[in-house]
Amino acid sequence: MTPGILQLYLTKTNMYFKEITMKNLFYGLLLTLLFTTTPAAAYNSSDLNQLMSSGSCAYGDLSGADLSSLDLTGANLTGSNLTGARLIKTKLAGAVFDKAVLTKTVLTDAELANTSFKAAQLNYTNFSGSDLKTADFTQANAFRAKFANCDLQFAVFYLTNLQEATLDSSNCLEADLTQANLSYAWLYNTNLHEAVLVYANLFNAKMNNANLSNANLTGATLSQALLQNANLNNAMLDKAVLDQTDFKGASMNFTDFGTAFKTEAIFE
Repeated sequence: MTPGILQLYLTKTNMYFKEITMKNLFYGLLLTLLFTTTPAAAYNSSDLNQLMSSGSCAYGDLSGADLSSLDLTGANLTGSNLTGARLIKTKLAGAVFDKAVLTKTVLTDAELANTSFKAAQLNYTNFSGSDLKTADFTQANAFRAKFANCDLQFAVFYLTNLQEATLDSSNCLEADLTQANLSYAWLYNTNLHEAVLVYANLFNAKMNNANLSNANLTGATLSQALLQNANLNNAMLDKAVLDQTDFKGASMNFTDFGTAFKTEAIFE
């Protein structure tokens, strides 16, 4: 093979492999887009019309709908799909969301007093700034949900999953958090006066400056929790697990530790 023919052969071979490489890259990118892109949520127009006309839509598809600033007081949304929906400043007092899916739903500054979210899916849901007095979240899944600056007086979180949830600066006066999972949750400056946290899981919870006066933390797990400068006056911590719990600067007048496991707790 002469040098000229050899050079021509090598050039064509190189071009061939470059073409194959470009095709592979193109098809690889196309497959990546097809399998990783999440389709936009799209509500069912008939379900939306039903909600608008009757004020209720049980087991409907309202995913991605913008329902902001509407008056939906007392609406029945049991089992409905509200994934990614927007309900900013919406009036929803007394509404029922039992078993509904509200993943990544935005409910900020909404009127949600006396609502029911029993067994609802609330992962990444944003309730910040909303009125949730006496709301019932029994057995709901609210992983990384946001409740910052909310009014949660007398709210019920029995057996609720609030892992990594944010409740900073919220008013949880006399809230019932019995057996709730609050591990890694954020509760800075949260008012938990007379709250019930019996056997709650507060592992590694951040509760600096929280008000836990007169709170019932019987049997609660507070291992590695931060309670610096918190108010624990008259709180009950009998049988609580306090392994490496940080109480530095906390007020603990008449705090009842009973038989709490506090040998590894940090007090100063």
